[in-house]
Amino acid sequence: MKRDMDLVRNILLTIEGTEDSLNHTTLRLALKKLYIDDSRIPSNRTLVGHVEIMEEAGLVSANVIRVGAGYHAFTGLRMTWNGQDFLASTRDPSIWEKARPKFESLSFDLIKQLLIALAKETLLP
Repeated sequence: MKRDMDLVRNILLTIEGTEDSLNHTTLRLALKKLYIDDSRIPSNRTLVGHVEIMEEAGLVSANVIRVGAGYHAFTGLRMTWNGQDFLASTRDPSIWEKARPKFESLSFDLIKQLLIALAKETLLP
């Protein structure tokens, strides 16, 4: 699975907009608010995969459930402190769009540093 930083950002925005923790079904339903075209909503496998790597990166906390030979699910999805910080650095759409073309060639740590640098540039003239 290829990491999709737009999906990572959308998952964090979705979590932020909810009061309760999410599971794979409620996340998928909540993402409909961010995607104009339902066909662009990622598959369950992609969502769970991204939740897993986001948990590894410290952005979210979730109980990932592995059932059978490939079906995964999760419950209790919530954003961590690090996830809140990352989302804060991505909130401004102009900063996100400036950084976006570089995502494929950068590590996650460098993506975070780039977003922080762009935010500083925008906020501190």
